[in-house]
Amino acid sequence: MSISILWIGAHPDDELFVAPWLARLQTTAGAKLSFLIATRGEHGDCRLPGSDGRDLGALREAEMHDAAAAFGGDVHFLGWRDGVASQPNAVLRIWAADAGGKKNLRDQLRAAIGRFAPDWIVTFDRRHGCTWHADHRALGALVQSLALPIPVTLAESRVNFSRPLHIEPGVPEAVCLSVSGTWDYLVRDMASHPSQFDAGTLDLFRNAAPEQRVVWLLHIPAWRRWHYLRDNAVAAARRVKSFVRDRVLPRG
Repeated sequence: MSISILWIGAHPDDELFVAPWLARLQTTAGAKLSFLIATRGEHGDCRLPGSDGRDLGALREAEMHDAAAAFGGDVHFLGWRDGVASQPNAVLRIWAADAGGKKNLRDQLRAAIGRFAPDWIVTFDRRHGCTWHADHRALGALVQSLALPIPVTLAESRVNFSRPLHIEPGVPEAVCLSVSGTWDYLVRDMASHPSQFDAGTLDLFRNAAPEQRVVWLLHIPAWRRWHYLRDNAVAAARRVKSFVRDRVLPRG
């Protein structure tokens, strides 16, 4: 039986940070790949000529379906709003308000993950989100906060998107994997998102130096996820204590 791997990203095209590694797992180990995307990417830029007036969210959703099909995978969109804030905590607050509360937001994500029944989850590191994008970091934090009994791997590649192409780790403990054998899958994946990547960008990645054809990853054991929940609980307790001290006690 093949292993089922679920990529959880904030936008269509976010899978590019792990695409050649996912392709290697698929081609060498027969992994089944699926894609869960939080937003439709409607707030981003569009590089296609004559794009004024287009529904960018619908366009990028269609592109993501093409990208997933190239991997033989399924894709599901959560339908959360794109680009709602510049900081991850604010993004989570707005997503939670849209969902009717934090619990409902987590339940939506948990149910969507359950729909795929993955053996392995791959998503963003909440500390940097590969590009420091608030949506990336918010989603990474939310996935980890569920503390699911499923192995989680974090995307750690930081890419400069300029010449010469350079890919470095987002955190010191990240592990470097060579993906030269499946690097062309990355270029094909990016070509599935023409609204986001022009011919020059595709050439930049197509002609990447051999030593830059890598993916940086961090595998998170279960105890680290529970540690994350403990940190959240401690932070919440401190906020309650501060509220009581600053708002309640003075009134007495």
